[in-house]
Amino acid sequence: LSMIRSSGVTAGEPVPQERFERAEKFFESARYREAISELSPLLRDQNSGYYGRAVLKTARSHMRLKLYPEAEKMLKEYLKAKDPEKEAEALSYLALIALREGKEELLIKTEKRLSKEYPDSSQSAQVNIYLGRHFENIDADRALKCYKKVLNRFKGGPFANDALWSSGWIEYKSGRFDDAYRTFSSYSSMQPDGAHAPRFLY
Repeated sequence: LSMIRSSGVTAGEPVPQERFERAEKFFESARYREAISELSPLLRDQNSGYYGRAVLKTARSHMRLKLYPEAEKMLKEYLKAKDPEKEAEALSYLALIALREGKEELLIKTEKRLSKEYPDSSQSAQVNIYLGRHFENIDADRALKCYKKVLNRFKGGPFANDALWSSGWIEYKSGRFDDAYRTFSSYSSMQPDGAHAPRFLY
């Protein structure tokens, strides 16, 4: 670009697609500050067709830099809009921030909104896993309820496997060995050749 300018040829501003693709490459290369800078113009134009994606990518860049307050503020502002196109994803990232920052109230509030508006989404399953993680060392029974919710709603999926393992591990750590044995054995009996069978047999 600098060579073009020095030659006297005026280069036009990159179109939104070019800018977003460039930001994605910066993100994939862990050049998060450059990604944020590249996305900045897209955040000023809500009609570009890239606004929602730019918000999420910018928030994720802040998260990778551990700038959680900036990411949280951005996602909350985005979620105030009427019917944001990336609402479920934004809520999922907001919940992850709440988990990492130990913000229990925000985590619970986010999970409730996802369960109400997107009950069968992968994001809802993931955030219930986050909620279970939060409660594991605080309230084991409450953590188990979170994992049971995933097991009941997302049977057979990757989140259910995670919830099943976490449930068995909580039971084992709390001395409920019979319950833990039944929990771990249930996977092996349902999917003896499953990809996660060795993990549960351990």
